[in-house]
Amino acid sequence: MAWFAVIAFVLGVSPLSASAGFLSVALLAGLVLVSVQWGRGRWLPRTWLRVARTILSVLALVALPFLIAYAVGEWSSRGTEQYVDPSAYAAPGMAVDGERVRNIYAYDAEGNTLDDVQLFDQDGRPLATTGYEGKANAWDVDYYFYGGGGPVPVPLRIPGREAMWNVYPLQELPAGAGTDGMEPDADRALTRPFPYEQVPALPPAEPATGETETTQTPAATPAPSGTPGATPGPSETPLASPTP
Repeated sequence: MAWFAVIAFVLGVSPLSASAGFLSVALLAGLVLVSVQWGRGRWLPRTWLRVARTILSVLALVALPFLIAYAVGEWSSRGTEQYVDPSAYAAPGMAVDGERVRNIYAYDAEGNTLDDVQLFDQDGRPLATTGYEGKANAWDVDYYFYGGGGPVPVPLRIPGREAMWNVYPLQELPAGAGTDGMEPDADRALTRPFPYEQVPALPPAEPATGETETTQTPAATPAPSGTPGATPGPSETPLASPTP
């Protein structure tokens, strides 16, 4: 008889499955034992059990080809690795640990705030929080945040130039922009305060190891060998000799 195999397939019981537990294996063993005994004409004390055996055997023979095809397909799908590109689910634009960056605030070496800072990546491309999508679609606002209930960044606009998304900090529309279903109005954007008025200053740069200062000693002035152009003292006038 093959009806036990049909039941095993329907219940998803397989001793070769890694997820098969003790109860599953015990159930399968019990079904096999009953099937063998019924095939030998035993364990059928009543007439209705013999009728049930015949009906189950016919149903098993009809369903078995379909269940075998289903089982083969299941085993094939389990052996096939599916690769999912994580970038397909990543937030567009700049992110830190999967969380989208809304704005950037810069400070100098003294810890003071900086305005209108232009940022570029290692290849000289503008470093924009919106990524390529914002520039390619000429976004007026950061549509990733638009309608979400929070502040919405807008780019710096200069007449005759494209929208500049890499000049920080970006101005932002007030919280709640876009929740009313209206089109974004970039003229309502405001400059938000920095997260910190001042941050700790950086220590002064130390000279490179091995670098020493060289001091030049001026050359000594040679001492004069004598007094040049000395004027000789006056000579004594000889006395006149007496006249004889």
